[in-house]
Amino acid sequence: MHQIMLEKGWTYELPPQYAIYQSLSDFSRYSVLDQEEESVCSFRITNDTCTITGFRPWQHHIELDVTAKVIRLILTEERLGHNPVDS
Repeated sequence: MHQIMLEKGWTYELPPQYAIYQSLSDFSRYSVLDQEEESVCSFRITNDTCTITGFRPWQHHIELDVTAKVIRLILTEERLGHNPVDS
């Protein structure tokens, strides 16, 4: 995981092979892309809130800590290649 500092004191933690982009038309909006450059998550940040506006839950899990202003994007086990069916 690596951390990216965002606007308004928020931090985003995401896998190192992912990228985060800030909208040029609205600096409060962000998108996260995977290694294939497909959208994984999009969200909007205000002073005290983070609103998830798009998300692919079948491949990822999001943890949101509003008190610490931290957003974590976590890959599911299957995405990481640890599929228990193959064990």
